[in-house]
Amino acid sequence: MLDDYAQKIFEPLQQQIEAQNFAEFDTLYRRGIDYANQLHVASHHGEIVWKLPAQPPQHLELGPQK
Repeated sequence: MLDDYAQKIFEPLQQQIEAQNFAEFDTLYRRGIDYANQLHVASHHGEIVWKLPAQPPQHLELGPQK
């Protein structure tokens, strides 16, 4: 399962990081969260649910670096 996840999620994410394509990175990142949650259910650990917070942490600067 981990090899499949790496191939389907991590490798494409790396490509988008290198391309500095934030929009596609965000789409793939969210797809990765959904896929991870599906794998948790498939491995009988549906109690593990990844989710993004509604708002980013206020103590972090998450914008582009100047």
